[in-house]
Amino acid sequence: MDNWTEKDMNDYNRGKRDIMLEMANDDLIDVCSRIAVLESDLDGASQLFQSVQDFIGSIEKNPLILKVSSKTGNGIPEFITKLKKLIVVKRKEKKLSEKQRLAKELDDIILNNINKVVSTKMLTSKSYQRYLKKVQEKKIDLFEAADNISKNILK
Repeated sequence: MDNWTEKDMNDYNRGKRDIMLEMANDDLIDVCSRIAVLESDLDGASQLFQSVQDFIGSIEKNPLILKVSSKTGNGIPEFITKLKKLIVVKRKEKKLSEKQRLAKELDDIILNNINKVVSTKMLTSKSYQRYLKKVQEKKIDLFEAADNISKNILK
């Protein structure tokens, strides 16, 4: 961190603050499951980084892996940038799934309301009773009766 400019330090502090605020957010839990962070300033970090990259890179989700050192500050700006991008993507996905869920719920409510109206009309319809009797007496095909009843109800 000794060779950081004032802008780097401000970005770092702003990023730390933003990350702390996001920690309470559910989005971060899913985002963090996609990131492995290693202390790159420690001995053997490069070997460990490569091993983790080899292992995790073969997993279906193919998570982002960054070398980061909190001691030297190396990789922290990149980590913050990547994390913010992942959070934005996750929020967009969440909003889309929320919209899809609401559309499905609205469809279900509408279809349920229509079903109630149609059921009431069908059971109180004289044509329903008449066609039911014809079907029971085998004077008309079940499907033909259903088509005729449907046409009468939907008029």
